[in-house]
Amino acid sequence: MKIGTRVKIRSGWVDFYAFFGETGTVVKNRNKHLGIIVEFDEPREFEDGYIQKTFNFNEKDLIEM
Repeated sequence: MKIGTRVKIRSGWVDFYAFFGETGTVVKNRNKHLGIIVEFDEPREFEDGYIQKTFNFNEKDLIEM
């Protein structure tokens, strides 16, 4: 998947994190396990105050938009 590609997260769970169809842009692709880094359009905020701006995915976890 090319850098700059707009994507939607298709998987509900990746590496112990739940996803709900978030969208974002591919910012890096290392062509290995969980090697596609997506920057979210809207950062994800957690109850403990953690703000997640990016996450690593496999290609099968993503849908190109």
